[in-house]
Amino acid sequence: MRLHCLYLCLGIFCLSSCGQRTSEQREIQEETSIQEIVSEKVCFAYDHNDDLMGLTLILNGIRVSGQLVYALSEKDRSSGKIDGSMFGDTLIADYTFVSEGRISIREVVFLNRDNTFVEGIGDMEERDSKMVFKNRSALKFQNHIVLRSVPCHK
Repeated sequence: MRLHCLYLCLGIFCLSSCGQRTSEQREIQEETSIQEIVSEKVCFAYDHNDDLMGLTLILNGIRVSGQLVYALSEKDRSSGKIDGSMFGDTLIADYTFVSEGRISIREVVFLNRDNTFVEGIGDMEERDSKMVFKNRSALKFQNHIVLRSVPCHK
């Protein structure tokens, strides 16, 4: 009889502990929930004469992903994905795109000013099959193409 009580108590203990989450599991779930809440989609565009440019960003803390499209007159159209991070008011990302049927990767840098984004321009070089800026601190952020905030399409 005592043996049956022992097994019964042990069984109840095991079953009750199965439904309980460890504090680590709770923290992971809470962190995931917070990240889902913090994630935000924002869109920017430039449209002047025959020049179009679009930037859709999904912000998740300092991590940024999204889409970038260039349709500038007298240049090849390109569109692709960006993946990078925000460093203060500066977005540094890899732009993976297709142009003329070829997949390429190029570093892009945008400066966020007054709810706009301005692309950094500078000398580039190829490193590890990717075009990167030679010197980010020498980038110029000219205001001739300013991407302004626009509503995102669903």
